[in-house]
Amino acid sequence: MHSSDAWSNSEMFEIDSASNTPLYVSGVPPDYFSAEGQLWGHPVYAWDAHARTNFIWWTRRLASSFEKFDACRLDHFRGFESYWRVPYEFAVKHKSAKEGEWVQGPGRKLFDAVFKNMGWENPRINVASAYSEALAKSSKKASIKKWLARFHNKGSAANALLTNNSGAQHSSMPQLRGHIVRSAPLLIAEDLGFITPEIVALRDRYSIFSMRVMQFAWDDEEKGLRCEHLPYNHTRDCVVYTGTHDNATSHSWWKNASDRQKEHLSNYLGLKEEPPASSIHSVLSLLALLSVAYLVILPVQDILGLSSVIDLEEKQTNVMTQAHAYSRATRRPHRPNMAFSA
Repeated sequence: MHSSDAWSNSEMFEIDSASNTPLYVSGVPPDYFSAEGQLWGHPVYAWDAHARTNFIWWTRRLASSFEKFDACRLDHFRGFESYWRVPYEFAVKHKSAKEGEWVQGPGRKLFDAVFKNMGWENPRINVASAYSEALAKSSKKASIKKWLARFHNKGSAANALLTNNSGAQHSSMPQLRGHIVRSAPLLIAEDLGFITPEIVALRDRYSIFSMRVMQFAWDDEEKGLRCEHLPYNHTRDCVVYTGTHDNATSHSWWKNASDRQKEHLSNYLGLKEEPPASSIHSVLSLLALLSVAYLVILPVQDILGLSSVIDLEEKQTNVMTQAHAYSRATRRPHRPNMAFSA
């Protein structure tokens, strides 16, 4: 309720105009980890209002994001397919998400509108029809296969997707790539937790990348060796993290990991002894970097090997009254164009 979006575009949210309070708020229902569920408290979107405006609010939001960034992560992606809403009065009274209901999200209507508004091409949907006249049937089929391989092939085949053995481009690929000049930029789905086939279908229809988290790979009793977070189950169309903003640092996670997790990771690496906590951030980072995933994102705390406990006074920067508490940009002599914070 305290965001600029809710103030300036209140009609786009489930908000009572008379009292200026939400009708429903966001959250997730009770599960194994929380008997009360999670109550986030944001007013939920009025999707009918968004649909009436052809999702222009979402279009502008994404356009603004891509003016600043090369990639955009769609948080709580499952909410685009269906979401849990809790009556505001119940949430205020009980501080719980137990009483609520699943509501159908906008799904394909939202993404179809945004892709059209932004002029984005979706290779999964449009490539085949776009080249039915320009290419012979056999050439078209081969070109489509190579294009989709960019995101959906495992292993070394994906790395050589645009080149043949001599390093030259495939003859049909320049035409294909030229047509997709305005293809959608990198969208990443935060698709962690309880994910249904409908959510996967929505994500894959628009070639939105999936997330993999190294810390989640070692203790999935239900999926076992089929756990999608295990490095050998990664696919080209995913983004790998050692941990996310919701996780402890790798150092702290390892110190609190179960014996099962430690044994699994050690066996996976072929080690006789478990890695020490002081080096686990390097181990997980290396596993992530060796993945076939399209992109790896390493939190800075894992790059630095930090624990979750920080001496706040010692780590403060830019405190003018303390000589030791400042930051500066330095340059490495052999890389004069790169600045590093110290």
